[in-house]
Parts: sequence; C-alpha cells; structure tokens
Amino acid sequence: DDDDDDDAEAVDDAVAVFKKHEKAVFSVSLLRNGLVVASGGEDDRAFVWKAENSEKETFECKGIRKNAEIRNFGFRGHKDSVTCTAFSSDSKYLATGDMSGNVRVWNVETGLEVWQSECGDLEWLLWHPVASVLFAGTTSGTTWMWKIPSGDCKTYSGGSNAAALCGKVLPDGKRIVVGYGDGCVRLFDLKSGNVLANVSAHRGAVTCVDCHADGNLVASGSDDGAVKFLNTRSGKIVAGLNQEKEGESEIGVEALGFSSVLPVAAVGYLNGCLKFWDTAMQRVRNEHRHPGGVVRLAWHPSEPFVFTCCLDGVVRLCDGRTGQCVTEWHGHNDRILDMAISVDGNTIVTGSEDGTCRVFKK
Repeated sequence: DDDDDDDAEAVDDAVAVFKKHEKAVFSVSLLRNGLVVASGGEDDRAFVWKAENSEKETFECKGIRKNAEIRNFGFRGHKDSVTCTAFSSDSKYLATGDMSGNVRVWNVETGLEVWQSECGDLEWLLWHPVASVLFAGTTSGTTWMWKIPSGDCKTYSGGSNAAALCGKVLPDGKRIVVGYGDGCVRLFDLKSGNVLANVSAHRGAVTCVDCHADGNLVASGSDDGAVKFLNTRSGKIVAGLNQEKEGESEIGVEALGFSSVLPVAAVGYLNGCLKFWDTAMQRVRNEHRHPGGVVRLAWHPSEPFVFTCCLDGVVRLCDGRTGQCVTEWHGHNDRILDMAISVDGNTIVTGSEDGTCRVFKK
C-alpha cells in the first residue's frame, strides 16, 4: 500500500518538461501553432523552446544569434526577473519584460533582438489582437503602446498614480480596458487616447479584466473579492458578483474569463473556488471548489470547458455547463504561477515555483 501511495505521489502527466530555468518560472506563452513555448523566470532568463521536444532549446533571449555567436547591439539579456512573455498575433515577434521595466522584442525565427525600451516597473505585457503593436502596464499607472519594430510610442493615463495592474484590448482592436490599484476601471480609445469610461468599480485593487467577444461587456475582478460587469457603450456597471468571503475575510479574485461558447464567465478565487456566472440570467450557475487557490484560468477556444491552474500544482479541466472537474494533470511539485493554452485547445503549458515548465495534452 505504501508503494502505491508513493507511485500516486510521483505521477507526471506531462509529455515534456523544460528544466533550464534555475529558479521559479513566472511566465509562459505559446506560439499560435502550439509548437513553440517562451518562458521567463526569477533567474533573469527567457527561453524559447519546442513544446514537443523541450530538451532542444531554440534560443535563449540574450541577443545572440543562433549558430553565429554574434552579439546583437551588445545586449546580454535581462537583468531582473522576467515576469512577462508574449507572442505577437502573427507569430513573428516575442516580447519579454522584466520587473524593472526593461521590455525587449525578439524575432522568433532568427532569435535576434529587434527592439527594446524602458518603461518603469512592469505589471503586464500584451499584444494587439491583429497589429504589431505592444502594450505594457506599469506600477506608476501609465499604460504604454509601441508600434513594433519602429518603436513609435503613445501613453495612456487615467490621471492618478495608482498602478495599472491588468489590461485587455477589446475585440474591435480600437479600445483597451485597464484595471488599477485603486479599484478603478478605465476604457481608453487607442487612437485619440481619450478616456471613454472611468468607473470606481472596486474597494480593492483590480487584479484581472476580460472582455466578452462582442465587445459590449467587460468583467473586472478585485482582491476585495467582488466581480463587476461594465457595459462598454454606456460606461456603467450593469451587474456584479457578490464578494467571496470566509468569515469576515475577503477572498481575492485571481482570474476570470468569458466563454466563447456559453453565455458564461468563469471566476477563480484565492480560496480555490471557481464560479460560473450566467451573463444572461445574471446569477451564479455553478461552483467548483479546488483544493488550492486558482492562479490562472482559460476557456477552451471552441468547447464549453475551462482550464485552471492552482497553488496545489495541478492543472484541471472543468465543464462550464455542470461545474464539474472532468480531468486533472499532475507533475509539478510546487505552485503553478502561469499557464498558456494553444489556439486549438489541445496543448497546455505551465510554469511553476519548482523551476520547471511542463507541457500537457488534452
């Protein structure tokens, strides 16, 4: 029986494991084809590697061209923890960012650095859904926008010094929603820079935002335990999910997202609760309780299932219709800190406190 217990503890469902980071892995991203992964870590390093063959490193992001030993502009890579990685929508570029605000863009095919900038302490990085345009949110409250590779720049500010903690470009590609440390949610017009909506949505910091595929509804989650839904046309809050509490303690919202298949938004909390909010009925449809706090969630692109990764080191797949967990993937022996899903929904990549990245197959 003891042997059986040991076997159970040693289960590893990963089809590939990447072990070249020397400390915790903070960020993972997947190329659209699901075959190439980027990872960034506490060791100040960023790597690009093949999902199917994690031992075959494509390149390390440090300004050296593969097989040529030519230093690109003399840069040696990041000098602080790499907390953000993101592939552009056309799969041409990879953006990496570290905690100090050094942002770099690399050519995925050649491994060459094509652009870099400094923006102050970095909170998040994301690409425009269509164009070669990169966005970054900073602790100072400024949201940056750069055209790549020219570097033409524009900034967006809500008039306060609260940190810009999360952001999402709306499906029309013309607006961006940003959540702030003071509980405000702001909607900007990208071209003019004008503030289209400015709502004091939360009593705590806004930890996550997402937008419905039709562009008309934005959800924001906060460490105050509440979720608010903002109509992007009226600029007003139209619904809300009551605070998650244990006794008198508020349980923070860590992740949320709209399904593209169901009229449902999934919300993940630090206490492991996963709630499914019916956007039409404006009520909680189902709940599922994970053994560990939810860190990230992502809906399957074409099926009614949501992937979650948790502080207990396990990836799960839950049915958005019933709230039931249908699959688990084990392998990490510490907290999972980030997760990425391929566009076909068949490949899952995770980065963990244990210093490894793992690739799982649905």
